[in-house]
Amino acid sequence: MEDRPERPHDRLVRLIFGEDLESARGELMSVLPPPLVTAIDWSTLVIADPSLLGPDLSERTADCLYQVQLGGHPALLYLLMEHQSAVDELFVCRALIYITRIWERWLRQNEKAHRIPPVVPILLTHATGGWSAPTMLADIIDFGDAALKAVLEPLVPSLKLRVLDDLTTLTDASLDDRPLPDRGKLTLATLRDVRDATDLTAALQGLAVRMNRLSTTDPRDLAAREAVFSYIPAARRRDDIQTITQAVRAAWPTAEEDLVTTIQQLIENGKAEGKAEGKAEGKAEGQRDMLLRILDRRFGSIAPALRAHIAAADAASIERWADAVLDAPSPEALITG
Repeated sequence: MEDRPERPHDRLVRLIFGEDLESARGELMSVLPPPLVTAIDWSTLVIADPSLLGPDLSERTADCLYQVQLGGHPALLYLLMEHQSAVDELFVCRALIYITRIWERWLRQNEKAHRIPPVVPILLTHATGGWSAPTMLADIIDFGDAALKAVLEPLVPSLKLRVLDDLTTLTDASLDDRPLPDRGKLTLATLRDVRDATDLTAALQGLAVRMNRLSTTDPRDLAAREAVFSYIPAARRRDDIQTITQAVRAAWPTAEEDLVTTIQQLIENGKAEGKAEGKAEGKAEGQRDMLLRILDRRFGSIAPALRAHIAAADAASIERWADAVLDAPSPEALITG
């Protein structure tokens, strides 16, 4: 089964916040409400059981689910950190879908439970121009008119996205105040500064200052440094080799020639990956259109939220659903099964 090509932003986020608990803890402590930060027993922070995400969400490579215990209480708390590199108008709906799926799978593993653990959604974004999509579920529901909204709104599920870390508004001073290791701060600065920089040299010079703070022996710092160097050409595919190479040389004047050569190789690899990604996305679009047509023919017009979920799904999920669509008892069973 063909997976969706991994986006460079996802790769960087997953490496630092999906595999490095020290960085994850620092990011979570920076964005969660202070009373919750105090209540959490941070010594219990672990990456949650991947099966709780399910195959369709776990394939979204930068979505991280953490598990902690609340101090003084046996209750578990799940923290779902999602990364968005672009504005998604229906994100708050998707967040609710992911939360309910986590609860569904948790209940399968805890059949005798009479209560469910809280799941707190956290949005980490560096969308160009800042996050502008609605953060309340009610704002994307079509109630018809104001009178109907007054009647319907109390009757439908509600969700307000309260934890949003918009990196486009993050200043260097605020970043430096966060309880993150330097590699975590470097990662957030990289996501914030590289992709949309009009002056790439200036952006990389700022990153060079942060990179110089990293250890030259800690494997986690070495991995972060390599990830950032890999990210630069992947995020700047619109630039040619000469432009990126000159910016790298200006930011790291003492950089060894093998670093520059590596950057150039990454640029060439990025171009090849871009072509492969384009082909994969084209194939996925065709499968997605066919899947929607089959669903419409079998079940009539499907719900807008479900249609939006299919539209945003990755290639692997689309292919899996396409294989099972003829046997599915309902559109919902197909997507959530």
